[in-house]
This record gives sequence, C-alpha cells and structure tokens, in this order.
Amino acid sequence: MHCYFAVSKVCNLRCSYCYVSEYNKSHQDDYDRRALSAAERFVEKAGTEKLPLESVTLHGAEPTILTARTLGQIVNLFAKPTDNDVRIQSNGTHFTPKYLDDLLGVIQDPAKFFIGISMDGSAVIHNPQRNDTWDLVFRNIMELRARNFQTGLLAVVTSLTLKHLKEFGLWVEYMRPLVHSITFKLGEHGFGLTGVPAGPLHPGRQRM
Repeated sequence: MHCYFAVSKVCNLRCSYCYVSEYNKSHQDDYDRRALSAAERFVEKAGTEKLPLESVTLHGAEPTILTARTLGQIVNLFAKPTDNDVRIQSNGTHFTPKYLDDLLGVIQDPAKFFIGISMDGSAVIHNPQRNDTWDLVFRNIMELRARNFQTGLLAVVTSLTLKHLKEFGLWVEYMRPLVHSITFKLGEHGFGLTGVPAGPLHPGRQRM
C-alpha cells in the first residue's frame, strides 16, 4: 500500500489553480494535535490489521502548516511501519533554516524524509500562479540541499507555461543538478494547457 495522508486542510498560499475550497483553507483549529493523533491511530490500525504499508506521502492543503516538531513526530511514526523514507508534497515556503533545524532535531536523519516541492518553473511562470514565492522557495531548496535532504520538484504545466517555454526549459536545466527529480502535472480547473475555463464542454471540444 502506498498511502497519501492529509495532515491539514489549511494552506498559507492562494494559488490560482488550487482545488481546495477557501473555507477549508481558512477554518481548521488545533491542527497539530489533531494531525498527530490521527497519525498515531492510523499507525496503530496498520499494525493491528497487518496492512502492507510500503510508503506514506504527507499531503494537505499544506502539510508544513504543522510545527516542525509535530511534523517530525509524524515522520518518525510513519518511518517505522514502512521501513522506508516518508515523503511530503509542500509549497516549500516554510522550510526556512530554523524550521529545518527544528525538524532535524526530531527526526535526526534527513534520509528519513524525501521532500517534494511545488515549483512551476522560472519566476515569470511561478510567481503569478503561486503568490510571488519563487525567491523564498528557491532559498529554502538550497537550505534543504545544505542539510542533505533529498528534494524533488513538481511543476504544474498550464497555458502560462506554454507562453514561456524557453524560460521553462532553462529553469529545468538549471534546477536539474540541484534536486533529485523533476516531475510535471497538467493544470486543472480551468488552468490547463488550453486555458478553457471550468464548466460544461461544448460538443466536440476536449479540455486538456
């Protein structure tokens, strides 16, 4: 079993193509305690029922809404039954030096935790879609690299990407030696390659 475990419905960004409702992003209390409690119950259930749990990816909205201490405790919990690295998909904005040092203080070994960062390409593509966070995310990727975390990038490809293909290609080549992997996902909810707004399709028209 490969499990995606949502630790929070809250996010600090408002990306243009996000699928999470504003209500869910803004309304969640006591998420550290609730997330840790849910992880503990899940690990207990996996052990009791002998679930073949091979890997866990922490998801959200944004998982790093959790404090570094709580996130580290959850990583340690899931690392035991899977005997594998725990993974995360994050917008990367909270992986500051202090957050990472606090996180390492709990998990000890960076090899336990593979960190996936959402970055949509060069700043001219990323910033309009992801709240002008390119500089911050890039600095945090360098902090992750300095602490020996393996990091992968996930780029959402939209019609804006197609308008800046040269910059996108240069970004891929620049980032490739700095990270473990780069993967791509087509945009959704009216932010795909065609720029067709969400809603019923006209006869014979396909949305990418």
